[in-house]
Amino acid sequence: MRGSRTIAANTIQALSKLVCRSYCHKIIKLSKTLPVFASYKECECNVHGVRSDFLKANEDSSIATKEGTTQIYFIGKILWAKGFQYMLDGQEKYNERFGGYFPIDVYGGGPEFEQVKRAFFGVRGNQGATPKEETKEPPESSDKITDDENGESHNRYSQLSQMMLKSMPFLKDEIEETDENSSNENSSTLKTIKDSFQLVRNFQKESLLEKVPRNKYEWRKKPLPAQFCGPKDHAALKFSSYKVFVNPSVTEVLCTTTAEALAMGKFVVLPKHPSNEFFYQFPNCLSYGNMDEFVELVHFALNNVPTPLSAEMAHRFTWEAAMKRLIDAAAVTQSEYTELEKSGRFQRDRRKAWIHKESGRMLRGDTLKSMVGEFPLEDLKLKDYELDADLKREDDGHLLYFDNNSPKVLALLSFIIAILSYFAQR
Repeated sequence: MRGSRTIAANTIQALSKLVCRSYCHKIIKLSKTLPVFASYKECECNVHGVRSDFLKANEDSSIATKEGTTQIYFIGKILWAKGFQYMLDGQEKYNERFGGYFPIDVYGGGPEFEQVKRAFFGVRGNQGATPKEETKEPPESSDKITDDENGESHNRYSQLSQMMLKSMPFLKDEIEETDENSSNENSSTLKTIKDSFQLVRNFQKESLLEKVPRNKYEWRKKPLPAQFCGPKDHAALKFSSYKVFVNPSVTEVLCTTTAEALAMGKFVVLPKHPSNEFFYQFPNCLSYGNMDEFVELVHFALNNVPTPLSAEMAHRFTWEAAMKRLIDAAAVTQSEYTELEKSGRFQRDRRKAWIHKESGRMLRGDTLKSMVGEFPLEDLKLKDYELDADLKREDDGHLLYFDNNSPKVLALLSFIIAILSYFAQR
């Protein structure tokens, strides 16, 4: 039914708020990007740490870069949502400002890997192959070809021959067998026929639509100096030549790779965003607000050495420090408790917990689960593991439980009123 998704989304959000407000004494969010469930008992705190591998000290307490090696990298999911469009625009701005593109190595994989790769290299000329790959892997060909004036026809024919042998390797055996049993003239004729047949097969595999640019970035004639290196453990890059991690993504809750790069003592260029507020305290964090700042910070990072991470700063990335932050964030102070008690928040939350409990008992749980698509409890033969309906729990001062003999009509009415009222609650 049209519009049902909007109703379902709002209903699920209302039920989530009801459960969180009923049973959570404190709600700790990793960043402000997450939705609000109960603003009167929420806080933001980074309760994550990194592995000890990222905190191992360098031999010279600095990142030694080798001349001629790439110093900028990205690691993560290869999706447009990770900020690749911003990175491509930043490359053009950097070229306009400093007269050249900055080399970058991209680590990771994802469903949009080929699309992002095409945007970096364009559909003309390279067809998604990096410049280093072209120089490292010479074209394989069983035929000896003489060089022409500009070498263009040689490269095209070599690439075509390599593609033909990879797609239909059985032709090579047939051609060699024909060479032994036939004259040179017949063999040449047969090979020409087979090559023509292969061209037709290859044309069916690679349609012309794949050669058509799908966005403005694929129209580029000159590929960007980038390499797509596939997935890799981030800790393996600690003692490499990389000293700058560029992460333009604004779809994160709290980016783990950013914390890992800072723990390794590298520069991190990232946007000013609520998900990155925790990282602003570190000296190697370079945050930008617009494209001009992005270009200037990348240039600054390439021409400077990161500040060595102090012992105090490094300790903030450990899981020990993260657990301490979790304990501090979970505490409810006496003033907070008094304010919530006077405002009536506690009493309303206890009432919501009773409504949630009674509504589940009225529908016996199985009925509600079957309505949303889960199997009834009887079908799974888990009835023996269900809690006793007469089991009572003493009031701990936070949640209030009523007798099981509450009127079902009253419970149903309260449940409906609670759901409807939540759409209007702040």
